Parts: sequence; structure tokens; C-alpha cells
Amino acid sequence: MNRRSTLAVVIACFTVTAFSAISLANGSAASDGLPAPGAAPVVSSPKPNAEVGPSVLVVGKAAKESLIVIYTQVYDLEDPTIKYRPIPGHRHYVNSNGGFSLLVATPRAFFTSKRQLRYEIHVYAVTPSGQQSPHTIIPVLPKQSSRD
Repeated sequence: MNRRSTLAVVIACFTVTAFSAISLANGSAASDGLPAPGAAPVVSSPKPNAEVGPSVLVVGKAAKESLIVIYTQVYDLEDPTIKYRPIPGHRHYVNSNGGFSLLVATPRAFFTSKRQLRYEIHVYAVTPSGQQSPHTIIPVLPKQSSRD
């Protein structure tokens, strides 16, 4: 096979793989690009393992007419068996287009703990019929300030 033929095969394989991935990703979404009713919300921000704080804007999509529930679970960074009380966030209906953008707390001082913390932001949707979706969980870390 000459160099030009090899390049054509590589490009064809890449194209087929890309279209297959797009097709699979769209298969779990409704025709309007939103998660299906009862499916986990799609969170676009914050990204996993981002440094955030003392609050963070959670942005994403869920099925239309869903109630979005967001809370933050706090853990000890050094000892993952230590789990602190969850921090309530929001219960809010999605916008008419299925989107949501809500600010939640990620406090740096937690019950006077001097230990380093990590957070898991939990996001789930509840359909009008009461069906709860699986949780979308975004692990994040507290932003370090110059005073730490």
C-alpha cells in the first residue's frame, strides 16, 4: 500500500469512528438533544476534578419539565472513609429549553475542620410523574487561595 492509500484508510477509519460515537451519544438523548425523561442530567460545568469555591455554577441539561435537585457531599481528602454532612443546594425546575444554571456552595471551612476537603456535586432530575433519575456526580476540589 502506498502512502496516499494508507492516509485514505486512516481518514476513513477516523470518520467512521467519529460518526459512530456521535450516533451512540445521540441514541440516549431525546430528539431535541435533551436527556430522555428519567435519564441522568448532563452537566457541562464544572468539569470533573476542577478547583472550585467557595461556590460553583452548575450548568447542564435535563428532560423538559424536570425538577433538578443538586446537593454537595463533602469528604475528607486524606481519609475517604470520613464523610461529612451533605450541603443542601437547589430544587428547581429546568428552563423551558431543558437547561439549568444554578449556584451551589462548596464551603472551605466545614464544621471547624482543619483537614483538606474534596466534594462531590450530585445532580439528579425528577420527572413530573415522580420518577427519579440516576445521579450525575461531579468530583471537585476546593480552590486554594494565597492565604492557605
